[in-house]
Amino acid sequence: MTSPIYYLTEGLRMIKNSLNLKANGFHEYDGNAKDICMQIIEDCWNGRYFQTSTTNFPQLWTRDLGWCTASLLKLGHKERVEQTVLYALDVFSANDKITTTITPKGRSFNFPTVAVDSLPWLMHSITLI
Repeated sequence: MTSPIYYLTEGLRMIKNSLNLKANGFHEYDGNAKDICMQIIEDCWNGRYFQTSTTNFPQLWTRDLGWCTASLLKLGHKERVEQTVLYALDVFSANDKITTTITPKGRSFNFPTVAVDSLPWLMHSITLI
């Protein structure tokens, strides 16, 4: 079972990010659609893993990684995808379970609850690399 503290700390982090966005607005990217997409991919690479977004969801979401793996590989990000999968496997191994989410601080938890697709999407990513 996920500790209630994860919900509290992650919820507070998201509220803080939301207030910051309301005060400062979203980052606007320059260029055409391809240029913008490439900039977003770069911004979602944090040096350890591909995070789902740069604002409210800088976590690693197992399902979202699975959705994006084929495209990221096609765009030439094999090393980063491998590093992301290895990072996830390390965190999951340390916690003895595969979860929906890994927080920016490296804690795995299920949000909002255990999801039956976490393992299949992780396996999908592994088989593609």
